[in-house]
Amino acid sequence: MSRIRPIKMKLPELVISILVMSLVLSCILFPYKEYSAKENVVFSDLTGELQKQTVYWAVDRGIVRGYEDGTFRPNQKVTEAEFATMIAKSANGIDGLMAKTSQDVHWSQPVYDALGQYELPLLGYNDTKIKNSPLSRGQAAKIIARTYGFDLNIVEAVDFMYENDLDQSSGENKDLGNYRAFESVSRAEAVAFLNAMYNKNQVTFREIQSEISDGKIVSKVWYRSMDLPVNAELSTNGRYALFQGKIYIASFADCSLAKQKGKEFANTYLIDQKDKRLVWSNFDREIEFTDNTSQGSLFLINQNYPVAKDYKANKMVNTAACTSQYLRVSANNMYIDEAAFNPLNAMLKDIYDSGAKNLVLISTYRSYQTQNSLFYSRVNALKSSLGLEKATNKVATSTAIPGSSEHQIGLAIDFSTSNSMDLTQSFANINEGKWLYNNSWKYGFVVRYAKEKTSITGIISEPWHLRYVGVPHAEIMSKAGLCLEEYMDYVSHEKMLQFSDYQGNNYQVYYFNSINAEDLLNFLYLNDKVQSISGDGKGGIIVTCK
Repeated sequence: MSRIRPIKMKLPELVISILVMSLVLSCILFPYKEYSAKENVVFSDLTGELQKQTVYWAVDRGIVRGYEDGTFRPNQKVTEAEFATMIAKSANGIDGLMAKTSQDVHWSQPVYDALGQYELPLLGYNDTKIKNSPLSRGQAAKIIARTYGFDLNIVEAVDFMYENDLDQSSGENKDLGNYRAFESVSRAEAVAFLNAMYNKNQVTFREIQSEISDGKIVSKVWYRSMDLPVNAELSTNGRYALFQGKIYIASFADCSLAKQKGKEFANTYLIDQKDKRLVWSNFDREIEFTDNTSQGSLFLINQNYPVAKDYKANKMVNTAACTSQYLRVSANNMYIDEAAFNPLNAMLKDIYDSGAKNLVLISTYRSYQTQNSLFYSRVNALKSSLGLEKATNKVATSTAIPGSSEHQIGLAIDFSTSNSMDLTQSFANINEGKWLYNNSWKYGFVVRYAKEKTSITGIISEPWHLRYVGVPHAEIMSKAGLCLEEYMDYVSHEKMLQFSDYQGNNYQVYYFNSINAEDLLNFLYLNDKVQSISGDGKGGIIVTCK
């Protein structure tokens, strides 16, 4: 677990270091062509008095400059190297330019070398690609917090920015989403951060104080150990941490005992503090997390991301044992994942009340063996006329290859009506099909295989086939016109989405690249708004908050 800790440097050492750094940074050369600060300089593209005030302040102090065409380019993204240079110049009031480095050394390397002694959480110390990459607002918050002596994870760093009024751009709701932690810092935002820092000679973070003097980093920090609330009957030094919101219970004899305790709570998750990974959660379903993230409501399954022959679906409900005037089935054993059952039941009641009364469940869970039999029976029927390869390819466009079917994971349902009991394209044109297409997203379902997405999904149009992905993801996919393949790519690229659903509920969707991701663990340690956790089927983890 990340701890808040001060920079361990004695004041005399720090003062000497600042003097040395001032000499080293006496000639900073920016890689982009800017012109020097001048008296009464005016930029043509600044808007608002606050933006003008902070930009001109930074220019006057030699922290940053404008461009030859008379612009400042306030919305241009700032790289980590550029922000590191601004931090160095701002913290020490340095004026001037740095001597050129050799051709095989990045222009900012002297800056990184000078800042390294302060343990600033820069990611590009030895990586040119990161030096040149846009800096996220969340990482900027971590860097700023460290200049005051606080070693914080991204969630804590954002709280630190809010607690000390170091960010004025995020509105009234002070959380990770509104802070836009995963968006890039712009030039205007960077100088606004630095200006706010310059005007703060004392900051606090959860009863811990830190001071700065005359814009210089100093080491005078009052540090008090911080712990989350802990169950009094258990030690805080255990291997596993079990969370319900911001409360955790630690020091279990083994993982099974931790899970047993966790089942007492509706929404909780378990972190292995030794191996530093997410191991279990209990929200809409229990999930055992492994490197294979084909688990949860959201994960992608297709020809490129199949599941194993022995894949076991989550706890299942036999819909045939729960029939009603609106839940009707075509066979005696029709199982679905229990997480999808209540949303399905609510959806079927509403479609029945709308006047579309003929809907029937035709197909739900199918085992790998059933898939295999179905697929190859259709291949064999075409093999004599098309040949094995062409027959296999043709069948694969309408029948999932064994292991790639959503029916195997218990989250897919095929619908028809009591009038036809067949799966045909005409389903899209009848009342039941139209209602599902227009409304199923409200309940967490999507029409999985649309005609216009065939080139992406590899499956022909199937207006009768619905997949449960959960709320709010179904609504986001529906309104953005994304199939599941596209949505997984979108979430993994954006890292964080904010969404207000049709009922006015606000959601944040976060993507983390593995169960071991440091940012995921930091996030889970302190977040109390988690609604669900799911794998994406490609190695990543998606956390939904409300």
